[in-house]
Amino acid sequence: MKTAIVGAITKYTPKDIKPWVESINQCGFKGGRVMLVYRVPQETIDYLKSEGFQVFGGSNLDMNVGYRPIVVKRFIDLYSLFNMETFEYDRAIVTDVKDVIFQSNPSEWLNKNQTRKIVIGSESIKIKDMEWSARNYSASYPIEYPRIQNEVSHCAGVIGGNVKALTDFFLAIYRWSLNGANYNEPPDQAALNVLINLDFYKDQIQKVTHSDGWVTHLGVSLDNPEGFGPYLTDSVPQIQEGVVVNSNKEPFVIVHQYDRISSLNDKILNQYK
Repeated sequence: MKTAIVGAITKYTPKDIKPWVESINQCGFKGGRVMLVYRVPQETIDYLKSEGFQVFGGSNLDMNVGYRPIVVKRFIDLYSLFNMETFEYDRAIVTDVKDVIFQSNPSEWLNKNQTRKIVIGSESIKIKDMEWSARNYSASYPIEYPRIQNEVSHCAGVIGGNVKALTDFFLAIYRWSLNGANYNEPPDQAALNVLINLDFYKDQIQKVTHSDGWVTHLGVSLDNPEGFGPYLTDSVPQIQEGVVVNSNKEPFVIVHQYDRISSLNDKILNQYK
């Protein structure tokens, strides 16, 4: 199965994205590398191309339906990208860029462990128990919120799976985001959490936890143990010699939000500088 790692960035310089790019280089991944770019300097495009990336310009962020930030807009552009005849990949791993690194080859994990069409990582806390998600999701989708508030929140920052399924899923996230009632914060993750808990999508979604070793979102699980600790639904990651591992001492394939842990952030920036 041909796999691509895909990102979307705006305004970033090579320095901003180097840990993500260099971690891909070092993790053993041999698949495609694709980046959607919005208003980035030419030096960033040149850097990406020198590292073997296909670079595509995302469409204008200022739309007739109203301003939508990149975290929302990327989904319709990913839909368009995946529908291009020249997009030759069967599987994609779509991640945030500035705060994500790969500790091992994601293709190998998916080959061994993927059981459904779309793979999404838990944030290790129920929606109602995290102030940001409770505020954002309830404001974005007040009708749907009562049915999802007791579900575990899942993060839109790392999504993997079969391209055909992701294409339609990303279109749905975008359409739902346009209809979100919250105009103060981007509703993309709220839309994702509504969709993955609808019967229509449930059978397509593989929800993974820390024991699976796929991804950890450190912004909840490690950044604020005093605040979130009593509400965590999963084990707390550990940092061993600069490597983030789960309770089984297995390194996570993907680490997200490492920049919120100052000691880990310093180590990673030094490692990939």
